[in-house]
Amino acid sequence: MTPGRLLRKILSPSWLVVFVRQTSLWLGTMLGSVRPVDELEAARDCSAHSFDFIVVGAGASRFQNLYPGIHLFRIYSPRLGGGPLRRHLSAYLLKPSHTFWEDGIVALEAGAGIDDLDSLLRADRSFLALPGQKSRHGASKMYSFVKSFVITHSHLDHINALVLHGGAFPGPAKSIYALRKTLVDLQTHIFNDAIWPNLACWDTSESRLENASFVYKQLQADGVYHPLHPVNLRFSIRTFILNHGHNTCGPYNSSGHLIRNDITGKEIMFFGDTEKDSPSHEPRLQSVWDAISTKIPSVLSSIFIECSYPMNRPENQMYGHFCPEHLCEEFVKLARAVSGDHELDLRPRKKARVDPTPPKRLSLDGGIDDSEDLRGALAGLTIPFPLDESPDDSNGTAYIGDVIAKQVTELMAHKELGLRVVALRPGMHLRE
Repeated sequence: MTPGRLLRKILSPSWLVVFVRQTSLWLGTMLGSVRPVDELEAARDCSAHSFDFIVVGAGASRFQNLYPGIHLFRIYSPRLGGGPLRRHLSAYLLKPSHTFWEDGIVALEAGAGIDDLDSLLRADRSFLALPGQKSRHGASKMYSFVKSFVITHSHLDHINALVLHGGAFPGPAKSIYALRKTLVDLQTHIFNDAIWPNLACWDTSESRLENASFVYKQLQADGVYHPLHPVNLRFSIRTFILNHGHNTCGPYNSSGHLIRNDITGKEIMFFGDTEKDSPSHEPRLQSVWDAISTKIPSVLSSIFIECSYPMNRPENQMYGHFCPEHLCEEFVKLARAVSGDHELDLRPRKKARVDPTPPKRLSLDGGIDDSEDLRGALAGLTIPFPLDESPDDSNGTAYIGDVIAKQVTELMAHKELGLRVVALRPGMHLRE
């Protein structure tokens, strides 16, 4: 072979794909979990972009490529939201993009489970397929790959599958990561051999695990990243305490989590149900914005957050959730933090004076202090939020989620923050 032909062979794309394949195989042997990527993955991973965020509609084989480039997480949502219909239950399946489903999955929330995933797979199995790999797993098999659940709080629309499917989840005992109060609620009120058999334990001894479906793993809001099980996925989690309204016992807490792919250093922010800071007894969102502001968008480019109600809902009927006005208000605060101009939010809080005039609400032709120039402060940031598919009582032809999505999009566009809003529907497959 002449030197010229040898050089052309070395520089050919096909040789590069083989090289990446063999390198990933060698790394998989060393790390014990990473499998070789296929040719399509290798070619995409060589691009100069940062993210590949793919949304796949429920029951459809088409996909929308929003961010071509390197993909770092895969997020699959069998069911979303917490609306009045049974199908509106929160559940996501998460894995790093350098692995296959069978290498392990982390479930974010457990409102939905095996039967919900089975219904979607009966309609179309292709949306679970990975590049270069046909979708061959059934719902039960997929949940056998789940090694851990991250639960933001103990409301039933977030734990339903832990209860109803707990005894049917295949495989060894799975970890439940949550704040201690959430775990104690599960132990005291659910897995107590009265309401439901005791399927969970704190003790990791072999004898106790033989009869357990779950092992409690406490998360602490200590500002530190902690590894998630299984360790071969190389995921770490940092926890924040959130407010989620009040009940007869006082303030009720939910949680939010930064989840980091330790191989790439990229992160996503996942919120449980929460409310804006202003009505809260102990505001907590500003500390989240301050913690993540320096990460946007190079490290953190997606914030998963809920928006449960449409605009102009009375303040006393928010029940610890967001509406479009409140969501926009909080993302303006995040934009201030990103731009380095949040002096007002850092001042010591004083006891508020009683003002008989009700506070102004956000509107499509107004906003929060339009004199602020925060244009483009959140460019590169995507906000995926669950879409409630309950009918809109005021419009028999629309879903309430479509109404909320339109309102959120218009409010955010008015502020020109530069972020992208994505409404999530059951069955979507996102590549982040």
